[in-house]
Amino acid sequence: MWPATAQMSGPVRSRTTLSSVGMSQMPDRRGWLEFSRPAFKLRFLYPAVTPRGRPVEITEEQHDSAYRVHLTAREGGEIYLEFFRFPDLQPPDEYARHRPYLVGRFGSEAVSELTETSLRGWPAWSYAFRGNGLERAVLSLQVGRDTYRIISDPRARLNDDIIATVSIEA
Repeated sequence: MWPATAQMSGPVRSRTTLSSVGMSQMPDRRGWLEFSRPAFKLRFLYPAVTPRGRPVEITEEQHDSAYRVHLTAREGGEIYLEFFRFPDLQPPDEYARHRPYLVGRFGSEAVSELTETSLRGWPAWSYAFRGNGLERAVLSLQVGRDTYRIISDPRARLNDDIIATVSIEA
């Protein structure tokens, strides 16, 4: 599970352990859809509708060589996930590039340091940021020469359930 930051004052600390993002308390995944694209090495399952009956919207976009997949539901905060693919970029370099933008938007105290972690045995890096009423947890995975960055709202349990289905294609 991606734990939420306990306090909203003081510096953000990335406390994402991700070892518990797994299969222990699996939701009913009947009717979930699979996201899979040839150039996108991460695959995952997601529900067509949230537990509260809201449709899950999935949008895809490409900017230069980066590719983004965004999952949201219009109301209720049940789901917020962004999956990015950055070709030829290492996770620490992605963080070094993303951090100045986040600091400019939310302030230096709102962005945690980059820490090493794992996702069910895969080496990963994590950091967190918050501001203006939002909290986000970031997980970056190195897949070949590319970085895959997952941004989620740590307060939405459905995000954890979707992240628990992530697999990496060789």
